[in-house]
Amino acid sequence: MYEGDDGNKFFIYNYYGSAYPFTEGSKLTVYYKDDTTKTYTYENDGESEDGFYVSEDGDIIYLGGSDGIRPESDQESVPWTLGADNYLTILYLDAKCTVQVEVKQNPIEAISYEPAAEIVFTERKNIWSYITEGQRYFEEWNYAPSAGDRLTVSYTDKSQNTFTYIEGQGFVNDKDAGDVLGDYDFRYNPDQMEKPWDYGTDNDFKITYLGISTTIKVTYKEQELEPSEEEKAVAKVKALIEAANGTFESSVKAYEAVNAAQEAFNALTQEQRALLMKDMPDPQKEIDKAQTKADEQARREKDEEEQGSGGNVNPGDNSGNKQETKPVKTTIPSTVVTVAKKSIYLKKGDKYSLSYILAPLNTTDTVTFASSNKKVATVSTAGKITAKAQGTAKITITTSSGKVANVKVNVAKKATKTKSLKVSKKMTMKAGQVQFIKYTRKPAKATEKVTFKSSQKAVVSVDSNGKLIAVKKGKAKITIKSGKKKAVCTITVK
Repeated sequence: MYEGDDGNKFFIYNYYGSAYPFTEGSKLTVYYKDDTTKTYTYENDGESEDGFYVSEDGDIIYLGGSDGIRPESDQESVPWTLGADNYLTILYLDAKCTVQVEVKQNPIEAISYEPAAEIVFTERKNIWSYITEGQRYFEEWNYAPSAGDRLTVSYTDKSQNTFTYIEGQGFVNDKDAGDVLGDYDFRYNPDQMEKPWDYGTDNDFKITYLGISTTIKVTYKEQELEPSEEEKAVAKVKALIEAANGTFESSVKAYEAVNAAQEAFNALTQEQRALLMKDMPDPQKEIDKAQTKADEQARREKDEEEQGSGGNVNPGDNSGNKQETKPVKTTIPSTVVTVAKKSIYLKKGDKYSLSYILAPLNTTDTVTFASSNKKVATVSTAGKITAKAQGTAKITITTSSGKVANVKVNVAKKATKTKSLKVSKKMTMKAGQVQFIKYTRKPAKATEKVTFKSSQKAVVSVDSNGKLIAVKKGKAKITIKSGKKKAVCTITVK
């Protein structure tokens, strides 16, 4: 519920992304114009985010959207009061009915939160904060409690309950193991804009349980986390390339260093190369530079040797010649090009960055992009699409070894809003695996931007198109948003 300007309280249609809480076993009877009826029963198999209504013959009606069951969004005609005399309008297609709802006084008076250990947030890669006008504010939507954290709830009848956080279960009542707080019961308060954060311990962090909040102090540090295995591999290659550009006592040693750098670079995956290029924009150019230095050193050594022998070198006598070991560049062609979506919908003026996956991941292929209709959509050499005018265009991705993938771009005059967004609640990946996250958005022609966010980038990273990289063992929540819709998938990396 929310409170209006006049003090009256009204039903909230969409509370933190969770629609009206239909309960297991509730029934919906649909009366058709041909005088037939069909009764549906609410179920939730754990796979669907909101559950659904199913009839005896297997016919399913989902929640939300213009063709699903949902509460009427405009419930402001009659304010709600304490007691059972409150009514909620439920819609299905163009039909509606009302159900009676009891509104109770919030029994909670206050809460307190005691973390098991000091809570420390870091600014590394902007994980925990965003900056506006030079001030830092807390932003992360996926705050994860730690084992042993305790939440004490004080009720209006002067009683208390203490809940302890247990990994894999949630906050469990110390007196009743069957009493576990729901996902939307306990949360941090997303509005942390009242006070900007500074480095140190004097930062306020709000925790909320059923609308009642408390503030705890957290430490905010500018601190680098332990590098991931992916980052370590990239750092090793960077060090080899930098070493190859150093000074060597002989050309043989120089060529050995160049060989080591080239082989290590060739073994990197596309994602690792992208990570390396953040610090070293053109690694191959640096290796080629080292190759040129080694060639020059070899020529100098040969000139010195010829001068030492008076310029008379027996062509058949190799006893004084040094063996040169020049690096051979290894070419690894791609076999498959995978894109996030084969068809995308944009409105005029929108921009969209293409993302792709090449297999095998250690391919040395490069890619080019081309548009079939530049009047409708253009594409840059980096794969950024710009929607120019209403119509369709085909963007072609071509690898240097000849593999091709196409993306159809549909440009509309006006925006189309997202009505539903669904993703599997759980996924499993192996460390080093790269794939796109699969989600369903309705209508398919929605033009609102889809964003992706990882709660633990050191475990699973995700780009602007939903490309996942499993970095190391652990768990991470991927939050997908499109307009006002949100879906969350928990990924376990083994």
